[in-house]
Parts: sequence; structure tokens; C-alpha cells
Amino acid sequence: MFRTVSEALTASGHHLTVVGHFPKTPKEPTRPQQSQNGDINGGGDEGRGSGSYTDYSLFGSMPVYENFTTDEVTGNGYLKEMLIILQDGLDNCEAVLSSGRLSQLLQSRAKFDLVLVEIFNTGCFVSIANHFGAPVVGITSTSLYPWFGGMVGDVVMPSYVPVNLLPFTSRMMFAERLINSMILIGMKTYYKFKYEQATQEIVDKYLGKLNGGTVSESLDNVNAIILNTHFVFGDTRPLPPGIIEVGGCSYKKPMPLPEVLERYVAEAQRGVIYFSMGSIVKGSSIPATQSLAMLRVFGRLDGYRVLWKWEDDPPPQEVRPENVMFVPWMPQFDVLSE
Repeated sequence: MFRTVSEALTASGHHLTVVGHFPKTPKEPTRPQQSQNGDINGGGDEGRGSGSYTDYSLFGSMPVYENFTTDEVTGNGYLKEMLIILQDGLDNCEAVLSSGRLSQLLQSRAKFDLVLVEIFNTGCFVSIANHFGAPVVGITSTSLYPWFGGMVGDVVMPSYVPVNLLPFTSRMMFAERLINSMILIGMKTYYKFKYEQATQEIVDKYLGKLNGGTVSESLDNVNAIILNTHFVFGDTRPLPPGIIEVGGCSYKKPMPLPEVLERYVAEAQRGVIYFSMGSIVKGSSIPATQSLAMLRVFGRLDGYRVLWKWEDDPPPQEVRPENVMFVPWMPQFDVLSE
């Protein structure tokens, strides 16, 4: 989603400095070119109509999650999962700021018309974004987490708006509403008095006092938030003008499948099952008893072909059904568009 938005802005003629962990080419580190007046990417309106994309790489400043076990994904419980996400936010803030990668950018006289910053599990980088004095717009690949509920005029009513990590819908029984309300109030309070203060201490430790004020003040100054959600797939709830849903913005025209996959899919008599655990859970991390059970079930599906995203060595030939193909990488969108 982030790459889609940034490339669309560049194509529209805007000059972008993209600060992130995944540069287009993972070189160490890519520094922005600075003009004599201190602007980065030649800020202002010069060259409008031919945009530019400059990577300011944070690559290597912190570990990259490459594989979770199924126990890590399913065994935490909702409350513990929220606390893990918040702690990751503190760890990310500490790792990036201690690396010194942002020092040159912050010490420059860079001027921007707008700053887009991720709103997820920490206000650390919102504080840094606010330092430049430009309007700040948040962007997230998820819905808003409870600790950021209420931003930009959003009114969170726990009686019918479920916390996004809880298994509730907008139609809750009394007990579910009570739990939802307690989790919402508890997480907002816990974040405010523990994690926000801890974040402020990290920012002060490495950067001192920023021009944009405290972390709390910076969060209050966010002008709008872009969500990678769509109302068609969520519960009914009111949203203020400052929250903009762009779910589906990464949609691209499907490309033809590689010949091997195309032939495999075309030969399916009744249909194709695509099985993937996403980009950070490898198929090989599924316990053997569970993967063997799924293989037995897939093998009984007459007329169906199964595409299984499996990054490492596949299971032994003797346990693999003929209708299951293991592929380390697949053009997922193109497969699902078939």
C-alpha cells in the first residue's frame, strides 16, 4: 500500500523523499540530494510535472521479521497481542533513532509541502514528522488500533464499534460491549501513561526537543488519516472527513500467469484452491501433524487442484497428493484473478 501511494504521487509530478526500511534498491543507506537552499528533492514547485522519488533508507537499522511460527501467531490471546504490538513500537523507535540514520534529515533545512507518516503502534515518528512544520497526514495499512482511537475527530463508540483485535462485530451482547469498552478504555489509558511517556523519553534521549512539540502534541496535530480499509468489508460505523478509506488502491491489472502455473490451473476440473499463510509465516513452520492432516484433506478433493505457497523444501514425495503443487513464490494477485 505504501509503495502504491508513493509511486502514484511521483507519477502525478510530486517530489518525494521516502524514508523507510524497504528502498527500491536496498543500498546502505541512500542519502537524499540537497540543493543549495537546503531543500531536499528541490522542494517547492520547480520541475512540477516530472516527479522524483528519492529513497532515504533505514534498511538494516532493525531486524526484519521473516517468519513467525503458528504458535506466535495464534497462541498469544487478544490482550497480549496488543501489548506485543505496543512493545514493538517502542523497540522500533529505539532502534531507528539509535542508528543515527535520521540525524542528517532532521538537521537539514529541508522543507516539505506535506509529510505522510505511518500511524500504527507508536507516536515516535509522528513527532519526527511534525518537526518539519508541514501538514502531517497519517497512513496505515490496517484499521486504527484502540490507542489511537479518537484522532482527527473520530468518535469511537464501544457499544457498537468493536476494537479491531477483538472477535466482535457491531452487534454485540451486553457482556461483549462491556469487554469491548473495558479493553478500549484500558488500552488508551495504558498507552497514554506508559507507552507515550516511554516514547517521549526515547525521542528526547536521541533528538532532544523537536520543533514540533511533544509526542502527544504531534498526534493532536495530525490533519487526516488514510486507512487501507473499505466500508464494504467492515462493520457499519460513522467516520469523520479526516479519516479516508482507500482499501483496494493497490489493485493493478492482472498479468498472465507463468506457463507452468497457467497449465496447472487450466487442467483443474472443478476449481483451484490457493493456500498461503502470507509473507511472514512460512509453510514449513506449520507443525508436521497439521500440515499432514491438511495434505490428507486436500488429497480427497477430487477434481480440485491446490496451490500451496511453501518456501522451503516441500514435504516428502510419499505424503504429497498428486493434486497439490508446492511453490515458493506466486504472483498472488494474478492467481486470485484467474
